[in-house]
Amino acid sequence: MSENNGVQLQMNFGKNTDENKFQKQVYSAEFTILFELPAPSADAELESTLKRLSPLIEFINSPKDLPCGIAFTDSNPDFPSYPVLDFAAAVAPDHRDSHLIYLSGRGKDEETIAGFFAQCRLEGFKNIVCVSGRPSLKQNKRVFESVKMLQMNMEHENPLFTGAVVNPYKYEICTSIAQSLHLAKKARAGASFAITQFGWDAAKLQEIAWQLDRNGCSIPLFARQMLLTPAAAMELCSGNYPGVRFSKNFQSALRGEMQLSTAQFLAAQWKRFQLNVAGARFLGYSGIQIGGIENLAMAKTAYQMVQESFKIFPAKQDWLDAVKDYYSQMIIAPYPWRYYLFDNLLQPDVSREDANVSREPIPEPISGEMFRYKLAKILFSQSHLHPAAERRLSKKLIVSCKGCSQCRLPLAQFQCPEECPLGFCNGQCGEVDVSGKCFLSDEECVYSKRVRMAVALHEYKFLEETVI
Repeated sequence: MSENNGVQLQMNFGKNTDENKFQKQVYSAEFTILFELPAPSADAELESTLKRLSPLIEFINSPKDLPCGIAFTDSNPDFPSYPVLDFAAAVAPDHRDSHLIYLSGRGKDEETIAGFFAQCRLEGFKNIVCVSGRPSLKQNKRVFESVKMLQMNMEHENPLFTGAVVNPYKYEICTSIAQSLHLAKKARAGASFAITQFGWDAAKLQEIAWQLDRNGCSIPLFARQMLLTPAAAMELCSGNYPGVRFSKNFQSALRGEMQLSTAQFLAAQWKRFQLNVAGARFLGYSGIQIGGIENLAMAKTAYQMVQESFKIFPAKQDWLDAVKDYYSQMIIAPYPWRYYLFDNLLQPDVSREDANVSREPIPEPISGEMFRYKLAKILFSQSHLHPAAERRLSKKLIVSCKGCSQCRLPLAQFQCPEECPLGFCNGQCGEVDVSGKCFLSDEECVYSKRVRMAVALHEYKFLEETVI
């Protein structure tokens, strides 16, 4: 850790290198700004898109006090988009080691992923963020897991500098624990940094950093910030962002802001933005990723707001006082789910070493779960070594076997991974509902069940180490 003027940034996470500008910034603790740029729709005219974006790109690439880069992302999964790597290559003919490309597992297989990595190396893109990706609800829901992507990259003789994502804004005990364990597994699989989902709860940003450190997988973190438009705020309040939930009074505050003029609405968003940026900086984050920036004017304003936030909150205590005042009449966590992994988050002079772990008990396995586990362990302890069809009827009756081509029950605490509609084997997705229910099936997430079982059996390695 380094400490300077009340700021703590994570440092010394690995070997420094002059060959990758973004990696060098991360390892030297330079607070970095990433401007999110989604790929346009597949039918967009690329030349006109590039012409429109040219001033914005020029600004991002220009020398500034704070290093900046672009995070190239996929667009809405239900609307075909221009291939993100092709888009990035067209937008960034140079400075490619300053930018990130998001690789989504949606609609991809191992061969496609390997080809994407190879093309990145060929074209000089060195920084990738592996995401399983939200599936298209109109097509096949299956996705290629990010953990496997990370593992594939690390097995290559020339691995890319690769990151992962995490949604720390979970307030139900099992889903909160599942998210932190999933990130720990991603770090062990090869993630060199991580980027959070967007949200406004600074306590959750501190929580995931502390918990990651306690899991022995401390990696640099970036906090994603989203600048809301009135339309985006309406979508958010309507629950159209899977995995993003907050309290009714915070929702009421957003709806009240939507009744203001456009200028007043934006002023309210910028104020919240500055508070969040300062929080990320004081909580030791390596930078921020900003979504919702649509043009040069907004990018310039965002950059100015980041710089001003450092002056408005010169020390951590100034920021803590501002947070307490700003949210004095508002709770962000959605009732009745208000779980935090630590009791003394956002407290002055409390470090992660001194933090008290919450004493709220993790629920016991529900009726029948432990019995089925013990029975399955007796009957199917070697099932991953045998043909998947062997004893399929018994597996279906005891563990709801879905009939996949390769049995993985002993590696998954005898809970069939195919119970997950996405087919996830290695951890919980970020879209799980705040109540712990799957956003696709409305059933309890299978990984909430696995957390209960892991705690009861003291078998955490399946959730934070074992890659299936």
